[in-house]
Amino acid sequence: MRIGNSGKSAPLILAALLLAGCAASTAASTPESAATQSPSAAPPATAETAQTTLTYDEIRPIADLGTEPGGLCTGYFTVSRDGLWGLIRADGEEVLPCEAPVPITRCGGGWHWIYWPEGLGWSDSSTMNFDELDAAVQAGNNGSLCPGHGGSADTFFFDLDVGAAVCYYHGTPGYIKPISDADWTEYGELLPVYPAYEAGEEGDPACPGTAQGGYFYVRRTGENVYPQKDGVQVEAILASFFFDEVLAPVQLETGWAYLDRDGNILTEAVYEPTYTDSIRDATPTLAAPLQNGYAAVSCDGLWGLLNANGAEALPCAYEGVAWEGTTLWVQEDGVWCEQELPDGAAAEAVTIDRDYEVTLDDGAPLPTAALPLYYKGNYAGLTWAELAEQTGFAEAELRALNPDVAQNPDGALAGAGELLLAESYPVPQEAQILVTFSAPGVPYPYSSRDFRVPAALEQEAAVALAKAYYETWAEGQGLAVQESNVDSYRTVTGGRFADFAAVQEYYSTIWAGEALEVLLEPYPWRGAAPTAYFAEGPDGELLTQGYAYDSVIPQAGYTHTAPRTAPDGSVTFAGICIQTTDDTGAPLPAEAGRLLYTPIRLEETEAGWRVTSVGAPF
Repeated sequence: MRIGNSGKSAPLILAALLLAGCAASTAASTPESAATQSPSAAPPATAETAQTTLTYDEIRPIADLGTEPGGLCTGYFTVSRDGLWGLIRADGEEVLPCEAPVPITRCGGGWHWIYWPEGLGWSDSSTMNFDELDAAVQAGNNGSLCPGHGGSADTFFFDLDVGAAVCYYHGTPGYIKPISDADWTEYGELLPVYPAYEAGEEGDPACPGTAQGGYFYVRRTGENVYPQKDGVQVEAILASFFFDEVLAPVQLETGWAYLDRDGNILTEAVYEPTYTDSIRDATPTLAAPLQNGYAAVSCDGLWGLLNANGAEALPCAYEGVAWEGTTLWVQEDGVWCEQELPDGAAAEAVTIDRDYEVTLDDGAPLPTAALPLYYKGNYAGLTWAELAEQTGFAEAELRALNPDVAQNPDGALAGAGELLLAESYPVPQEAQILVTFSAPGVPYPYSSRDFRVPAALEQEAAVALAKAYYETWAEGQGLAVQESNVDSYRTVTGGRFADFAAVQEYYSTIWAGEALEVLLEPYPWRGAAPTAYFAEGPDGELLTQGYAYDSVIPQAGYTHTAPRTAPDGSVTFAGICIQTTDDTGAPLPAEAGRLLYTPIRLEETEAGWRVTSVGAPF
């Protein structure tokens, strides 16, 4: 089953095992990582492509040599036949024939394939011309061949000479450097390291010396995380990267196991290596990191599929299993068939804590002092009367507090500057519950978050609001995209939503009315071009304006006013963002504190409670 095209990703929640056999698969709204572009995206799954069978001896993920140990690529596999190796797209289309003596790898310089079959060269005597083959690869938008320019990679170790984790750049020359913000962003907030002293000949750049102990992990915040089983620390011979996943493979004395971000080993150490980051040897040396919440694993020569909970979604009972983050292939009787992910793989998880005690984000009590209250969002287009009805504040008071807010001839307010609702407003102390929403396949830390919602809401309404908050917070995450021919939009090629119908079906369980129309625009469009956040293309494809980004306003926390039931049965209230700290978390001067007001409305439709107006108070 094909679910997108991205390099790093996060957990999926499984409910059932995959049925064996070459069944026709269909594209599903299975999530994956944040918006990422690779050479090209595999086409959407169809009945025809889903029934494709392959007869390679092996199908392996491709090592990305940008790190040591090497990570994995998404969108492609390296394949073997009669001891020689080639390259295919994840959908099975051949890119390079099986003629190389070792598995294909990707060099640290970009989407360059290391592929050197016998006879490949630039001279007339070469049986295969490098430039012609490279041109063919590029013409198919499949990256390019690596010309052997000299590789580079990053590895991390705990420098015993300075008492801190550092990065060693494998290049010409190599050198030790501090771990940069860019390193943390690219490789994840938790890095595998081993303890070592600096080494190297006098006058040469220093390099890491012999390991002085087992591998462990270092958080960006500085804490060390040691592998442990049942509370007892164990020594790791080797450890791989988490990237954006919740589990990572570690090599122990008896085999490979998978541990979580707190160092807890969740599986037995019984798994065998499944790929290699060597450019000279085909022998597997590494267990696969998770990609989009799964990893192909091998035990006693048989293959299965591990999920983000550390459970075998597919038991190790197959001749072969291949997974690179988007497409699953299973081998039986010597034949590889593209398969669906296990039923329930894309299931989201919602938990509710009704005993939650409302606090600020740092656990401190809500402030009791009254603070200035401002309108959060764009009020342009509203009239004073509409704003008063929406917020519950008197129209005359709003006009008096905001003498500089312009008004158009038709009565609509102009501009989007600050609008003061009250000079002194007490922080609401209403009871709240905590709704935890986990979205499968979205990169860490966007895979899960807690949201406070009013305790007075019916449970279905509370969950709908939490989901609306999540979609606002994680906007643009979990989608693989490429450029489109529609101005200001990109085409979604995989990830959380396979096509427009998938996002329309899902979003219709959260929003209704105008709130839904702002987010979704079916084809044909309302005008010459779409304007909604998501739009449908002429062939049902999903178009998006969104980019994965981090957008968090400085705040100490948020809460809500008491919900009120309107005569039409709808429920209205406000989210209150509490700004008493700056963007570093440091307290603001008392006179600088403020509150932001976000109007919220939910309506009970025939299909259930839906959000019809919402802006996130964070």
